[in-house]
Amino acid sequence: MPPLLGVCLALLSVATPLVWGYSSGCPSTASVCSSMLPGHGAPAKTTPMRYSLTVDGGTSIYTPGLPVTLTLSGGPFVGFVVRALTGTGNGVSGMNSMSPNVITKDCGPVKDTVTHSSGAEKTTVMFQFTPPVGTSGTIEFHVTVVQDYDIYWVKQRGLTLTPTEAGSGSITTKQPPVSVPQTTGVSSTTKVQPVSLPQTTVVSQTTQQKPVSLPQTTVVSPTDITTLTPSTSSSSTSSSTSETGTIPNDPACGITKGCFQQCTGDTCSYLVTWQDLGTGVRFELYGKPGTGSSEAYLALGLSADKRMGDDSVTECVASNGDIRVFNSYNRGYGNNRLNPPQLGLANFRGGYQNGVLWCAFTRQKSGNVQSEMFDLNQDWYLMLAKGSAVPGYILTMHSTVNLPPVSASQVDFQSATVQQGVHIKYPLVKAHGILMIIAWVLCVGVGILAARYYKNVWADKTFLGLKIWFQIHRACMVSAFVLNSIAFIIIFSFVKGYSEINIQGKQYLASHPVLGIIVTALCVINPLMSLVRPAPDHKNRPIFNWAHWGVGMCAYILSAITICFGFQLPKSSTPTYAVYIMIVYVIYVIIFDVIFEMTECFSRRQKKVEAGGMEMSNKNGTDNGNVPNGKSSSKDQMRKMDKIKTFLLVLHIAVTGAFALVLALVVGLN
Repeated sequence: MPPLLGVCLALLSVATPLVWGYSSGCPSTASVCSSMLPGHGAPAKTTPMRYSLTVDGGTSIYTPGLPVTLTLSGGPFVGFVVRALTGTGNGVSGMNSMSPNVITKDCGPVKDTVTHSSGAEKTTVMFQFTPPVGTSGTIEFHVTVVQDYDIYWVKQRGLTLTPTEAGSGSITTKQPPVSVPQTTGVSSTTKVQPVSLPQTTVVSQTTQQKPVSLPQTTVVSPTDITTLTPSTSSSSTSSSTSETGTIPNDPACGITKGCFQQCTGDTCSYLVTWQDLGTGVRFELYGKPGTGSSEAYLALGLSADKRMGDDSVTECVASNGDIRVFNSYNRGYGNNRLNPPQLGLANFRGGYQNGVLWCAFTRQKSGNVQSEMFDLNQDWYLMLAKGSAVPGYILTMHSTVNLPPVSASQVDFQSATVQQGVHIKYPLVKAHGILMIIAWVLCVGVGILAARYYKNVWADKTFLGLKIWFQIHRACMVSAFVLNSIAFIIIFSFVKGYSEINIQGKQYLASHPVLGIIVTALCVINPLMSLVRPAPDHKNRPIFNWAHWGVGMCAYILSAITICFGFQLPKSSTPTYAVYIMIVYVIYVIIFDVIFEMTECFSRRQKKVEAGGMEMSNKNGTDNGNVPNGKSSSKDQMRKMDKIKTFLLVLHIAVTGAFALVLALVVGLN
């Protein structure tokens, strides 16, 4: 029987038309063997496919005459072809079926190709490859996978095996870009050989794929594991992800892969997948950094809780067309890379097009690794941060408004579970910020004004036996003291002590906790000073007045700076415009202060004063409760001025209250 007729009869015997050509007929043997093209009419996908060809045990080493078990998986598919080739493109015999839906095919030597025997949907197929005795050099496996009639990938480089004698080191072969993730595994005798970090080239939609040099998979000894070194990178090409700027859902989620995602239907905002490979876990990250530049990153964090800080992080960083992967550790707000930064990483590749950044890598589970690289045999919460980078693969702080999503529960990396991401809020941090805003924007803003400009208003009136200005001043300052103290206790309780802040590109934010402690200390010192205030006629009273005023103004000024810095911290989840609202408030206070200074100058020219009221004059620009002692016309002028100043005080309370309310809502509702 002619080979073509035999192949066609075999394909026509299946019950469903979901085979290479469906009902359109059988492809020729020459087509399957050379181009590996199904012949469905629709163009083949040029995106990195999700399907992977892996070796049982994870090793990429072969010994002539000994069988190697291969598995094709990655989600539902209906058709496939896998062909074994030498580095020069000649077929290598030795393919054998291990699944009922797999048959062998003769494209060159006998049994150098396997394909499907049924168009029924499948998620995993297994077959065996036994390299003939005398085989030498690398053996490459080309893969074609048909997801459905119109979606298929053709002749992808899925896996490369090297002979035993070459397996102890890192072998570099000239290969086209990899579209299927390679697997890191273990050998019983071979130790890790470090290799340099390869770069990943991002190819635009119109650029043709070019070969890149790809080091082979590093082999790790189970008894002497030190690190998995970076071993694979590839060019990325335009994909369904890149073509449309969207992230498609992975059909393998919950079947062969675990997933951490936020998806609606077939489209995702972000997607993280993992697959247990024995000694390592294969990760894929997809996200939209939203930077609008070629410098961006995705960072996958492992945490014992849902709070940022003390997290093991793997970064996927795009910089000037290259993708690199690093391991780092979050300590508080700071992030530091491990030494070496590629510790425990292997087989990585990635791309960045049309706003979508993706990367894939294998991460070692455990072994002689740093304590800051968490063991994947344990369960951890997942976090996915995104943001912009600067040249040199340096990360900047992620958005402080949209904090990184966190998995709803801890993730088991040995299972194929699906986790939805949630955005964690920090109500205690927000309560701290809101209390500080009310204390310093409203209470102190009104209290300082009353003490500075209202000692000569309502000079002949008292409230509960004390001057009205003093009652206003004391009520505001006591309220500010109480609110500040509560806010201080809340934040120290939340961070469990003092928290250092180290944010790349915003080192000045490290001063926020220091300034907060200084402001709180001044807030405590000033009322204590009032308890030892000298008598109005004491010679040291002017010194006290200036000291009391100076401490209060220093705390007031520093509080505005501290609040602005606090708006920029990640856990505050506060939009950037809150800082501008605070700047407008400061400008308003300065303008209002100038207006009051002008009214004070006018008031002094209208009257003569004598000692009286509560206090003596203190040379701080106020009259300290002095009452007019002159003509009735001067008293009439003072009454008019008192009305104007009363109106201005009410206006000031309303305006500062509005600023405090707006800022509190911005902090609380975002």
